Amino acid sequence: TDAAGIFAKYVEPSEFSAIPAKDLTAKQATAMIRSVIEAGHKRTAAKLRAYLRAAYALAQGADTNPQAPAALVLFGVEVNPIASTAAIKNASGARDVTLTDDELGEVVRQLRARRAAAHDDALAAIELSLVLGGQRLAQVLRIEASDVDLEARTVVLLDPKGRREVARRHVLPLTDAAVELIEAINKVRRADWLFGEKNAAAAEGIKARGGQTHKDTVARKGAALLADVQAAVAARLGAKAPKRPKLEARDLRRTAETMLAGMGISKDVRAQLLSHGLGGVQGRHYDQHDYMAEKRNALQAWADRLQALADRKPAPSNVTELNRAA
Repeated sequence: TDAAGIFAKYVEPSEFSAIPAKDLTAKQATAMIRSVIEAGHKRTAAKLRAYLRAAYALAQGADTNPQAPAALVLFGVEVNPIASTAAIKNASGARDVTLTDDELGEVVRQLRARRAAAHDDALAAIELSLVLGGQRLAQVLRIEASDVDLEARTVVLLDPKGRREVARRHVLPLTDAAVELIEAINKVRRADWLFGEKNAAAAEGIKARGGQTHKDTVARKGAALLADVQAAVAARLGAKAPKRPKLEARDLRRTAETMLAGMGISKDVRAQLLSHGLGGVQGRHYDQHDYMAEKRNALQAWADRLQALADRKPAPSNVTELNRAA
């Protein structure tokens, strides 16, 4: 997991790793987190602080929390030293970069061309994320073959974002484009994960669980793809090409929502489609509508838009809002 990776890289090699958890002071915790910031990883430092604070909070109340693992009681933690450390400001790394129509059309063309030439799990995950309206790549990477129902034309993603004790089931309808892509993935899949690395059993032709394709691999290959996309668009535009920031795979989700808004997809439907802003009282207890018809209409409109961009066709000028299906 992300937490295990951060701990292995920044906590275990540090001078503080030998200190019993109950004896770690706020100053020592601050020094450990500060070293990550000084190494140039502010966002990672903020995540480390959050993971440490949550772990200490659980251990601190383990004596009186029957749901806490019994092993935590043995740590004897009575105070949470991380609670006294200052929050790290401006660590979110928020971006406002969106792809242009030219760039997104080139992304679609290059993803399809590369898929036709050779299967690549990372690029296939990026393509599925995009086809599904800009889903979070981390959630797409967790899709298992059993989460896909091609007969019902649905896929289930698990959304653990926010303070959910149980991940939210995020059900999406599959367009023809999504079904075609998943069928192509299934032909070469060698693990229970939709995007999984081959293990020893898989090398012998046996489908096995294997390991998930790692998000860092997807980020790296996505950055390389987008660099090629920017170069292709710049070459086509020549002197007319504007200066653009370096694109990242995570920019695709922001681009998708921005374009969906421009297509007239309402904010409520976009929230259901992209699984965000649904943690309030209304969403949890009162609005039990499944929004499948609205999501299906929105994803079909999105599939048509992606195809138009791939074909270099201009956006329609008479877009109207897509609300609930009649």
